[in-house]
Amino acid sequence: MTVEQYASNVSFQAFCLKTDEEAIGYWTNYLVEHPDQTSNINEARKIVEFLALRISEKEIIAEKAKIKAHFNQVAAKTREKVASNHKFNSWSTVAGVAAVGLLLIIAGFFFWSRYYTVETADYITQTFAVPTEVQLPDGSSVFLTANSSIKHEAKWETADNREIWLTGKAFFEVRKNPITGRQAFIVHTKKGQIEVLGTSFTVDEQKESFEIVLETGKLAFHDHQQKSIILEPGEKLFYQNGQLQKEKVNAAHYSIWKEEQLVFEDTPVSEIVAVLEASFDLNIKVKNKKLLKRKVTASIPKNDPELLLQALSEIYDIRIIRSNDEIILK
Repeated sequence: MTVEQYASNVSFQAFCLKTDEEAIGYWTNYLVEHPDQTSNINEARKIVEFLALRISEKEIIAEKAKIKAHFNQVAAKTREKVASNHKFNSWSTVAGVAAVGLLLIIAGFFFWSRYYTVETADYITQTFAVPTEVQLPDGSSVFLTANSSIKHEAKWETADNREIWLTGKAFFEVRKNPITGRQAFIVHTKKGQIEVLGTSFTVDEQKESFEIVLETGKLAFHDHQQKSIILEPGEKLFYQNGQLQKEKVNAAHYSIWKEEQLVFEDTPVSEIVAVLEASFDLNIKVKNKKLLKRKVTASIPKNDPELLLQALSEIYDIRIIRSNDEIILK
């Protein structure tokens, strides 16, 4: 299949936008069975995700209206030709249909290219232990962890807002826009939008989780049901049983993955496990749930998670068992 055929496939679109479990399963297996199609699939996925994020319902209706107007014009001309020359009736009908078909193809092409060729910049980190820092056009910074990416329009000078589309986990240090001072900074996620003005915060939408932890400044989260929640420094916003919840946390613990040293001060083991999984792409299971509430104060080099696991083992008399791709603390 071509890139365009993938992108126009309804099941493939559901796979890209994560709206259908069956489609996700099918295309995940398809990727494994057809590695030669990886390039086309990745390109098609970018198209689907970008169009889903950028095209509003209002714009779609407007484009449909333009196509309908052109269709009516061609149809009217076809009727005139048929009426003026009956001997060419059959040919005129065929030509009219062909003209309409060509017109729709051309209109579809311009509609497609208009959104797909918007100048964008993509940044993707592919390493597990070392975060990637990205400098944005306004001087803001983003730290990306493993298998995470952001997308934004390359030129913000003429944009209404500074908009970022995030997949995965990132830490943001946002500056007030030096260009106008008025543009809002908006981060689009799978659960909704985050609007900020001069703020530092962590967003995590890896796997099935979703949480925002605010370190400094102030931000508002707007979900897809038009519900808005304001966060103050030291607050975490997350979903529990399908509902948005807030709680007070030590915000610094949620962004230490971007530092050279992992520093824990009276930190619950549950948070340490979450940091190790995010920073090193580990899958850690804790058999004794009471252990998750224990607190640890430690500092280890960023590239040596084994040191911390060994320390936990000795302090709390824990057995470390490695089974396939899992690390079990027992």
